[in-house]
Amino acid sequence: LKKDITTWTRSCLACKAAHIHKYTKAPLFKIDEQDRKFCPIHVDIVGPFPSSDAYTPFSTILDRFTRWPEAIPIKDISAKTCTRAFLTHYIARVRMLAGMPSDRGTQMTSELWTYLA
Repeated sequence: LKKDITTWTRSCLACKAAHIHKYTKAPLFKIDEQDRKFCPIHVDIVGPFPSSDAYTPFSTILDRFTRWPEAIPIKDISAKTCTRAFLTHYIARVRMLAGMPSDRGTQMTSELWTYLA
């Protein structure tokens, strides 16, 4: 049966057209070495995950120097919610910021985030 299936898929034109022979790999992004903590940090939104009290996505922060990750649960991914979570859970505690690369998502490119940066 396996031999018949292999023969059939190799002779099928649609199967041949859909078969990818070569995968392209993007090069890894090189992160420059830093000389102090919290300078700069990387921010992103991950999720949705299974709900926990209506918190499904997370705002994530990664310190480039120490590689310390933080995840802040948020109720939605609007720019206002993300900015408020960042200010109350991160800036209120760390109190410094020198740079903030992101994946350029709509939440991270709004006027609120531009004002912060």
